[in-house]
Amino acid sequence: MPGRKRTPTALKLVTGNPGKRALPKNEPKAKGGVGAPPKWMSPLQKEIWKETVADAPAGVLAKIDSKTLLTFVLAAAEQQEAAQMTAERGLTLTTGNGNEIQAPWVGTMNRAALIVLKAAAEMGFTPASRSKVSVAEDGDDQEEDPAARYFR
Repeated sequence: MPGRKRTPTALKLVTGNPGKRALPKNEPKAKGGVGAPPKWMSPLQKEIWKETVADAPAGVLAKIDSKTLLTFVLAAAEQQEAAQMTAERGLTLTTGNGNEIQAPWVGTMNRAALIVLKAAAEMGFTPASRSKVSVAEDGDDQEEDPAARYFR
């Protein structure tokens, strides 16, 4: 679907629904935590997974987000490994003809960085995307009865 990304309903509620458009009535709510990292992951990937889950804003990640988190983790590990190659071997290689070319791991590092940023923004991990996220305080996660405000 072309055009701007949709604004999450929770964000519209927090900002007072600036567009004054009708809000979805039965929007699904994600449940459960993302859990432990998959067993097949490398030690670096597992470390990034655990660190990311621990550092994620409370109440942001749900079980359904595990695939987005997986994309983030795999790209972050790939970026880290490519950055390490860059540090060890440099940005360029010299061909048999004596020409200098960009090392292949530099492109890998750059592509992985774009994936990391995109997945991070989807999960509210960047400063700009975090400013758009609002989560309920402990004990405030219960929805208020819509009619309750009329009977106070």
